[in-house]
Amino acid sequence: MSDYNKPIIVISKCLGFDNCKHDGSIENNEFIEKLKKYVKVIPICPEIECGLQIHHSKLRIVENNNKEELLIPNEDLNLTQEMHDFSNKFLNKLTNVDGFILKSKSPICALKDAKVYDTLEKGCAIKREHGFFTKEIIKHYPYIPIEDEHRLNNFKIREHFLSRIFILSDFRLIKKSFNFESLKSFHLKNTLLFLSY
Repeated sequence: MSDYNKPIIVISKCLGFDNCKHDGSIENNEFIEKLKKYVKVIPICPEIECGLQIHHSKLRIVENNNKEELLIPNEDLNLTQEMHDFSNKFLNKLTNVDGFILKSKSPICALKDAKVYDTLEKGCAIKREHGFFTKEIIKHYPYIPIEDEHRLNNFKIREHFLSRIFILSDFRLIKKSFNFESLKSFHLKNTLLFLSY
């Protein structure tokens, strides 16, 4: 596996790169640790990029009148606009990317399991959905693979994710070369994989 193009992957910084979770901890991940050798990583922590300190109260998504806001209840802070602005600025500058691995259950980065509440008070979540940053990723990159660290524990999901990021990485170079023979070779090399999907 020495002759290949390294995929470019954006990964939540708290997944083994920095102690930047809201409580100052880090979450080491065996799969990501192994993956680092084979990809180019862009680590990102949207919370820190929005100006929050590492030690801060938990963020909460609150839905009111069908509008969702990103709040820090204990500090009476509304980060909705800051997160929206940061996400768009970061994603607009991201010229090449082949995949995302994000922190599960985070109100910022969750893929499908960010809790949404109808009040700032303690209580049960009314639903679960994408985090604020993840929503913007999906708008900007609807066809790029996005996973979280928990889903990647599933062998089939992990295999599918890896197949996609390496194929997209190869195709990105082919597009750049604008060479028909390279495109033909790419399709011939991957015919069986494409048929299997």
